Amino acid sequence: MKIILICIFSVILSVDLFARMNPFEATDTFMEKKEQLIKEQEAEKNRLETMVMEPKISENIIIKEIEDKKVIEEIVVKKEIIEEKVPEVKVKKQSPNPLNKVMIEDEEFAILPFVNIYTVQNTLMIEVDKKYNLIHQEVLEKQKKFLFDFQGKKSFYTVRKNIKNKNYKSLAVGTHLKEKYFRVVIDFPFDTSMYRKSIDTKNGIIAIQRRRK
Repeated sequence: MKIILICIFSVILSVDLFARMNPFEATDTFMEKKEQLIKEQEAEKNRLETMVMEPKISENIIIKEIEDKKVIEEIVVKKEIIEEKVPEVKVKKQSPNPLNKVMIEDEEFAILPFVNIYTVQNTLMIEVDKKYNLIHQEVLEKQKKFLFDFQGKKSFYTVRKNIKNKNYKSLAVGTHLKEKYFRVVIDFPFDTSMYRKSIDTKNGIIAIQRRRK
């Protein structure tokens, strides 16, 4: 019996030693290291895939920026072409319009190169070159006249014109060389109180309008 127990103990001890000494037998430590190694390999794989994808993402961003730039350049070029094709429109100088209506000249008097007088409906316009300043104006009620004196030593013959517009009678432009000014006179068929004037000294324009009843 004693011999049998000794044999059994010997067999058990041999198996245990074999398990500890056999390099091919998996242990808990080995399994833990194996799992850690697998995780590290997966992490390295993911890192490599990310490194491969990042250049593609960057490349796509660069391509998108280049395409956007081309679109912007095309828009700018088209805008410049359109702007070049737009014809330049020269707008004729507009006189003040006290009535806020469309200005259509009824009758024009090209008095002198520096004096232009014309009628527009019930308004009479006097345009004088801006370099000749208005230095005096007066209303002659009894004579039914407006007169305007402009500074400037100009030599010319007196000009007189009848006006067809029923609101005005005639006009005259004469010079006073010694006093160094010339005068514009407007005659009315009605009392001067029936008229009002608007003076734009900056542009050398005088507008005379018959008042509404």
